Amino acid sequence: MGLLSDAVAAKLHKAQWHRIKPETVPPAKFIEKVETEIGHPLPDEYRRFLQTYPTRSGPVSAVYCPIISGPGKGRNRPPLMEFSGYDADSKTLMNMDSDYPKALLDGMLLIADDFFSNWFYLKLDDGTIWFLNRQGKGAKYFKNLALVGESFDDFILRMEGLKPSG
Repeated sequence: MGLLSDAVAAKLHKAQWHRIKPETVPPAKFIEKVETEIGHPLPDEYRRFLQTYPTRSGPVSAVYCPIISGPGKGRNRPPLMEFSGYDADSKTLMNMDSDYPKALLDGMLLIADDFFSNWFYLKLDDGTIWFLNRQGKGAKYFKNLALVGESFDDFILRMEGLKPSG
């Protein structure tokens, strides 16, 4: 077994997960620098994902993430577009949060977005994954958070709509 669990690796393979810009090379100790900047260690499952896919990455075709609890429970959210990662020319894990109210970001890290510019967050203290429907302003954002993964691996394993590889 590699860094990822067999089940997660199989799910990502089925989605034909790939690095968006494979030529991009993250700086040495990229993950440690992220942890230093956010002042918190990354949950192990997400850390292993970043060790495997350190730069922007995503599926070859649309995948959906069912909502576990919160607004829209039981429905799928818009298609996942890509996971953030180190990218020298574009958004990085660090600057994607710049236009969002700081209060919500305490303890959360933006890790992905969808086709409609909604965001997926990783809660650092427990590793849960949250979907943020960005319709609204300020405090209203809190009402738009929905749980989509009990952990990072759980989030990946819940993805639906995967096109078979091959």
